[in-house]
Amino acid sequence: MSIYKACDIRGRAARELTPELYQTWGYLLGLRVNPMAKFVVGGDVRESTPTYLAALVDGLCQAGVDVINLDVIPTPMIYYAKRRLRAAGCAIVTASHNPPDANGLKWLLGDRPPTREDVAALERATKSVDSTRSGRTRSQSRKLDVSFDYVAWLQESWVGAMGAQCRVMLDPLHGCCAFRARRYLQAVFPQSLPSDPRHARRRLCRPHSRQLPPREPRRAGGSRLPRAGPPRARL
Repeated sequence: MSIYKACDIRGRAARELTPELYQTWGYLLGLRVNPMAKFVVGGDVRESTPTYLAALVDGLCQAGVDVINLDVIPTPMIYYAKRRLRAAGCAIVTASHNPPDANGLKWLLGDRPPTREDVAALERATKSVDSTRSGRTRSQSRKLDVSFDYVAWLQESWVGAMGAQCRVMLDPLHGCCAFRARRYLQAVFPQSLPSDPRHARRRLCRPHSRQLPPREPRRAGGSRLPRAGPPRARL
């Protein structure tokens, strides 16, 4: 099965993807915008992402564009940064919901994502690229932290909800938001509970919190198992 999909690229990191491919894709995407045009990049938390992201940045620099590297960051924030910085394009090293051993590439040139024809054109160009004849001067990438601006944008967008008397419990699992979700959510809902379950349990055990009954273990058939030992603390 081809790694070139209908609107992006996805494949197995160890078998189908290489840093050389990402370097070539970066170079070809960089040629699609004007020299020294802003181009925002970032990636997800997969183990293969740092190597592929570095290769992508190298290819873009070879094409002579102004590469703004946001590093590991949620995909929506990369799209936000592209709009905020008025960049000509952006690219994300990610495979979205695919398994951890997969990776891929998403990109945006102008204001539209790639079509099936655009992906097919990139595949053809990858097979015949000659990076020595672009005539462009190599550029240098730079890193940028857009998190403070993003939080301000969240507060501005959700200003009407900031006074809401509600609590939000969040578990971001292992995604890119895991290190950022608490800060971002509390910027809008100050009463949000931290994502660390140990802290969350302490907050939920306050006297005024609603007491929830503990879950009882069940057998495979669905009947309840007898409780062993002291009952668990209520949340």
